[in-house]
Amino acid sequence: MNRRLLLLCATALSLFSLSAATLDDIVASAKESSPSYRSTLLTYEQGLLTLEEKEIEDVTKVEVTTTVNPLDGVSANEKKASSQTTGSADGDTVYGISVTPEVSVTLPDERTVITGSVGYIADYTGGKTTINPALGASYTYKFNDYDDDVLTDLQYSILQYSTERTFNEADLTFRKTVISTISAILTAEQGIEKLEKEISDMEKTISDLDKLGTVSKSSVTYMSNVNSLATLRQQHEAYLKQYGNAKESYRVFTGLEWDGIEELPMPDLTLTTYENGNTSVLIESLSVTEAEELHAQTVAEYDPSAMSFGADASGSVKLADGTTGSLALSGSIGYTGRNWSLSAAPGVSVTYGDTTKTTPSLTIVGKWANDTTSKAEEIDRRQKKLAITEAQNDYTAALTEYTSQSQELALSAMEWNFSKAQADANLSYLNAVLANKKALFENGIVTESEVNDALFDISQAEYDYKIMILEGLSLECDLRIFAL
Repeated sequence: MNRRLLLLCATALSLFSLSAATLDDIVASAKESSPSYRSTLLTYEQGLLTLEEKEIEDVTKVEVTTTVNPLDGVSANEKKASSQTTGSADGDTVYGISVTPEVSVTLPDERTVITGSVGYIADYTGGKTTINPALGASYTYKFNDYDDDVLTDLQYSILQYSTERTFNEADLTFRKTVISTISAILTAEQGIEKLEKEISDMEKTISDLDKLGTVSKSSVTYMSNVNSLATLRQQHEAYLKQYGNAKESYRVFTGLEWDGIEELPMPDLTLTTYENGNTSVLIESLSVTEAEELHAQTVAEYDPSAMSFGADASGSVKLADGTTGSLALSGSIGYTGRNWSLSAAPGVSVTYGDTTKTTPSLTIVGKWANDTTSKAEEIDRRQKKLAITEAQNDYTAALTEYTSQSQELALSAMEWNFSKAQADANLSYLNAVLANKKALFENGIVTESEVNDALFDISQAEYDYKIMILEGLSLECDLRIFAL
């Protein structure tokens, strides 16, 4: 009789395998096996690359162009028409080569542009070489210009917060899915064990009725027990199928065969709150600022006001004697408004050789155009204004949702802690009942069946306890997502 009692105790203790994997091991294996998690990682890596790309700062832009033209049978008159004086007499045929390297430098502010070139003409016919250097610079100052860097930095911050939060939330959600898969298996195991106990009890009841012969097999009582037994067996078959499906889902999802799970870690249900909300609220707050900046950008786009300055110098020198050539200096200043512009370009050119000739110049250009986009502009401005209001509403809603969710999570954590305290007390009570039943059984006061019932109650309570711990670990994931 003692050996049978020890066997029952050993059966109860072996419900959860000591050689089973830990929860962290199972989650790690699931991450390696899951295509969906690999997709999450790829999306995260792509997001990091996008952020890295946006971190590239504007640099000075340099463009170099070289133009080479052979002067094969071109008349000097044609060359004069193209401002490339070779020194050949009018009507002479020129043979040679023209090389013009040009350099354009645009500073990172994209407002300052410097250009330079050195034209080189070799006239093989006249035996003369001409160099045509040129240098220019321009700068544009915008009075109500919008600094795109402000909007760029803001959008970078939104993308950075969003990328990190999306990945971390997906990672914790994945962990919740693993926990749910394990919970489904334990729930099925618990149901199977309960049904097997009920089937065994019902079979014993029917067997006792058959032995006693006090109840006819055609009686309502007997038939009711038989029908109940059939129903229990059908339920048992359904639970076995459910259990098989749950284990297969676990195998596919984690890449592991179900072999139980080691002692689960206690959930940490600490609720972390912030006065200004979590990252989701922060993103909505930044989105308000983004909408305001987009509106400012639109205003600057529709109300341009800029002053531009420029200066150019160019010359031409014949290397044969160094006494024949030309020099040209010019400047420019202009103002551009919404639909009009005004510019002035003074200059002077000097040619020297046998005689020196100085020619001043002044060009004034004014431009006006009627405004044909006023209606479209008005609609765009109103849309940008509405976008600000919408973003403010979204921020307010996010902050309200954050406060409401924090209260709900705090209540859930409190309820779980209360449930755990009850479960601890219940397990302590059931273990005390089992110890008492064992003592009474040793003294022949209670039957072996009563001891088995006590073992069964503990086994069911242990299933409830593990499922409750898994619910707590799932709630822990929710709390960690909330704190992101």
